[in-house]
Amino acid sequence: MPGKLSVNITLSTFLKCSISGMRVEMASMKRDAEHYSRQEHMELGKRYRELTDLLALFVQAATTRLNAFITSRMRRKLDICVGSLV
Repeated sequence: MPGKLSVNITLSTFLKCSISGMRVEMASMKRDAEHYSRQEHMELGKRYRELTDLLALFVQAATTRLNAFITSRMRRKLDICVGSLV
């Protein structure tokens, strides 16, 4: 029986070491996943800000063009009104 006890202790020690190693590896994988999640989140936030800035520029340009269009139409109408009075 002493040989069987030695095998059981060795097997038990081996299993404990294997489980401990797996726990360390899983903790490392969890840290990596959290890091990548944070990095992805930061990249998405950066892209969101870029797109928001582009949208703001587009709205500003569209507003400028619309105001120019409205101003030119008002001038034409004014010219027509003034022209008909003369």
